[in-house]
Amino acid sequence: MLVGLGLREGIYYKPGGREHIEAQKKAQEYVWRLYGSHQNARRLHYMLWEKGYIWSDNEVYTIKVYLYPSSEVGVQLMDKAGFEELYEENLQDEPAKIEVYTALPHRHVYARNENAYHYRPAGLF
Repeated sequence: MLVGLGLREGIYYKPGGREHIEAQKKAQEYVWRLYGSHQNARRLHYMLWEKGYIWSDNEVYTIKVYLYPSSEVGVQLMDKAGFEELYEENLQDEPAKIEVYTALPHRHVYARNENAYHYRPAGLF
């Protein structure tokens, strides 16, 4: 029934609810830690998209983030059930705190700023 309404498989949070706010804070933390700003993150995303390194589809994925005591971060991309590994980066043999997330990849377009993300040099270059 929900698929018939256009909803995709995954976790949904009530907007403004505790879980939604916590998910937003975690996403903000990762964007700032890894890219320095949303503008840099989006610009890098567009560059990788244009070169064919990333794409979006209608699949649902499980992402495992490994947080090591050395401050290193490893990532493992799994199928939606979390059984088949599709990609891994920087996995190490040392103990780690593991965070598991559901990813619903799709391209977000903010039409008002679309050209700015492609051509405006600031911070990333």
